[in-house]
Amino acid sequence: MRQSENLFEKAREVMSAHWRSGSKPTWGYTAPNPERYEWQWLWDSCFHAIIWAELGEADRGLLELATLLETMEPSGFLPHMNYVADPAAAKEFWGREGTSSITQPPMFGHAIAELVRKGVDVPEELVEKAALGLRFFLQFRIHKPSGLIVLCHPWESGADDSLRWDSFYAVPYGHPRWQDEKIKLMETIARDSNGTPLSNPRFPVASAWFTAVVAFNIAELANATGAIDKSEATGLVEAVESSWDDVLHTWVDTATTEIQQTSSPPIRKSDSGDSKQTPVLEALLGVLADRNEERLAIVCEDLFNPSKYGAPYGPAGVSQSHKSYEGHSYWRGATWPQLTYLLCHALQARANSSADRASANSSAARLRIGADSLATQLRSGAITSNFAEHWHPQTAHPGGATPQSWTALAIVS
Repeated sequence: MRQSENLFEKAREVMSAHWRSGSKPTWGYTAPNPERYEWQWLWDSCFHAIIWAELGEADRGLLELATLLETMEPSGFLPHMNYVADPAAAKEFWGREGTSSITQPPMFGHAIAELVRKGVDVPEELVEKAALGLRFFLQFRIHKPSGLIVLCHPWESGADDSLRWDSFYAVPYGHPRWQDEKIKLMETIARDSNGTPLSNPRFPVASAWFTAVVAFNIAELANATGAIDKSEATGLVEAVESSWDDVLHTWVDTATTEIQQTSSPPIRKSDSGDSKQTPVLEALLGVLADRNEERLAIVCEDLFNPSKYGAPYGPAGVSQSHKSYEGHSYWRGATWPQLTYLLCHALQARANSSADRASANSSAARLRIGADSLATQLRSGAITSNFAEHWHPQTAHPGGATPQSWTALAIVS
């Protein structure tokens, strides 16, 4: 009990210290970390809204979502960064004032659903914007024939330096020009006349796990509000299910085209092989959409297998048997609290919806045990790492910014 009290107190302390607000018009958001990440990020803020509601301050969560969704364009495109506190801060980099020019995982459908489940009265305007933002991907980002959603840049995935993106750079991870390579990929994004990002010939990725996240958020918003029809995600769900690889035990991305070489040196071949098949944890978020029970069981087993993702402080970000695994590195093996939270939610939701709940040995019971284990690991990792952005899965040694706001998800799980 005392650990839970300490966790809750720490969450409130971090969230309150990171809160930023202003007027003309009224705005407010939680900085992920005031020193390293002082602006508003898309999926971070969606998680923050859930946390605020859990802390009993739903008004802040609603204001955070409103501040975020205020930047949505008529097409439904929602930038992944909002510079509301200083609109001119990154104008030169993005070529626009006030926001970035790419997007990120649209977790606002889930955020609104969580608030509704807690009895919060979510304004209709926010619900309508959320529906529009999800339909953006259906209208502008579907790759044919795979049916998966196209990404324009690694940053859109949220998993910035994932092993899956290594083959799209001309230099290896850690090279002095690594950041330069990511900026080059910004320059080749194809946009419409309004500047909306649509595709990237140098980053031809249709992402299975991003597609699963969109499908999940559509279902969440549909079930909680009816603002969008769950059937609109049917094609996405089918595309995710078709992307499963029985040998690799993961969902794999699809290449939309052959990479167009537009600069020198050429894109390199990844040292770790075919990048889209690399065993990374974010790819397992296919469980948010895939309806196959056998696959769910396989993923659940791998999440706790110590030779794969299983670890004391939450699933490793890369299979621990993979040669490129580095438990202390940014998106190269560290445990990420938001991924643990989503996997925990997926297992719990599937357990609750399962028809096989009759006995302690049922699949539902096993999923519930798995969800409880992930929740325990998340809480332990958050406390031991002092609410770090990410941490070593075996020791919870902190990595990245500390403390980080989204780690307060530990009180929700």
